[in-house]
Amino acid sequence: MRMRFAAISSLLVIVLASAFGQAKGKNSSTTAQGVFRDSGDRIASDGGGAYIEDRTGACTASVVHNNGQYFLRTVVSTCTRTRSMKLDFNGRIGGPPADCTVDDPADPTTSLNICGANEEVPDVRFIAGTLFSDTTSSTPVTLYISMKSNGDFVGAQSFQLEFEANVPVTAGNASFRELTAGATAAAELYVNQPQGKKTVKVSLGRYNMPFQLTVTKDP
Repeated sequence: MRMRFAAISSLLVIVLASAFGQAKGKNSSTTAQGVFRDSGDRIASDGGGAYIEDRTGACTASVVHNNGQYFLRTVVSTCTRTRSMKLDFNGRIGGPPADCTVDDPADPTTSLNICGANEEVPDVRFIAGTLFSDTTSSTPVTLYISMKSNGDFVGAQSFQLEFEANVPVTAGNASFRELTAGATAAAELYVNQPQGKKTVKVSLGRYNMPFQLTVTKDP
């Protein structure tokens, strides 16, 4: 009886250890460097070079998750903001909007220019859903945008930009990806408007938003 109990106990330990290891691996991520092409693009960096994972005061997030998703954020909660991104909405598809200036619902003292260039957008989350998946040749891309300089570290962002089609990916090797949206790559811009206890996603228009981003995993 004692031998059976000991065997069962040992088996339980092995199963739990295996499950813990799998869960840990599933949630793991690899730090990375993201570099935008900038020249002539409507999604571009602030000119400060590569976006890297916050290690020595970088104040940005740049990681590849175990499921292949790439996540970049221009600000992190552990330090004061020092980076931003440039978003240029000159490439509107269709007629002009009723108003080119849209207040940030989370901070009405700030606003997004939806008819031209925003030279310094303080809080951008850039998410390429399957950038490092083994079989990917393209990936969905969404940007979550806030004009609040301190960022909103919980909940949804005030604006979001969703590419209508997956963006093509070139894989140099297991640690390198190049993501290129051409001149006619269309994305729809939304504002997340609070209505009572709900938040409603309201379209602000469609835009051509070319960009190129190279992502390299850290060794």
